[in-house]
Amino acid sequence: MASLGILSSAMVDEIEAAMGWTSPSGAQSAWALARLNDGYDRFLKGLVPGSDPPQFHDWLFMHPYSTITVWPTMTGAASGAPVYVNPSSTVTSAAAMFYASMIGHSVVFTATGNSYTITSYTSSTVVVVSGDASGEADEDVLTVTADGRYSLPTDFGGMGDEPVYAYASGASLPDFGHANLRKVYRELRDSATTDDPVRWALEPKARVATAVQAWWLRVEPVPDTARTVILPYRVAVSALTDSATEYCVAPIEDHRTILQCGKAAAEQQQTHAAGPEEFRAQLMMAESIAFDRGMYSNAQTVQSMYDADSGLEA
Repeated sequence: MASLGILSSAMVDEIEAAMGWTSPSGAQSAWALARLNDGYDRFLKGLVPGSDPPQFHDWLFMHPYSTITVWPTMTGAASGAPVYVNPSSTVTSAAAMFYASMIGHSVVFTATGNSYTITSYTSSTVVVVSGDASGEADEDVLTVTADGRYSLPTDFGGMGDEPVYAYASGASLPDFGHANLRKVYRELRDSATTDDPVRWALEPKARVATAVQAWWLRVEPVPDTARTVILPYRVAVSALTDSATEYCVAPIEDHRTILQCGKAAAEQQQTHAAGPEEFRAQLMMAESIAFDRGMYSNAQTVQSMYDADSGLEA
């Protein structure tokens, strides 16, 4: 059965056709893709047509649920010497010890004391680290030290609701509440006791000019055992490419609205005025918002990562 979804390459083709380009050049295709992303950005912001003051609809599809593991200091033994392929090395542990939330932390080899930053996670026994670690010995003890920081997903764009512990057999887990970052740091300063964390805050990672802003989940106290946390968050959407295999991050019912917003952006860029494409885009935005409210949305309070910190301040 054919899908009603529209691939990004087909959307680019539609914008090119709206511009009257039957054999578009590479520059024209790039221009059409840029206008599609202008429209995509507009759609995702969810500005309600005609609202004054401006109101923004919060799309439910922008709020996936995931999980993150908060872990204590982990140790293991290397299984074979790390394999170096410039500029990174693959480190393998004989037993499970790694988590995806370890990205940005260091693996330390006991015999040499050398440390290497984890850049990607492959599995519970395999990670990739920066630099040449091939000189480290097989069966050396590996350590990743917990400090209460846990790498959030690369598409993390803000917390969607309060995270909560997942069920753990035989464990009576505490509430896990939001606090401002300063409060978390003060508690970590004043006590080295490890236990199930009771507070969390968002902490920006150091800025990297070649990448979008990344984030830590900072917790207190540092865990004494690995726990799974259910993470409701707002997704940070990547730009579309001119691809025959890529769909928008949106229900298929909204794909034509996104395309229309792209056409309106092209119209505005070409004529420097709002015309019939813009009128149609506003009608379709209103339709998509009404559909989302009726079919998908539920009552929720969204906390952006840019909101002021609050709560649990003693």
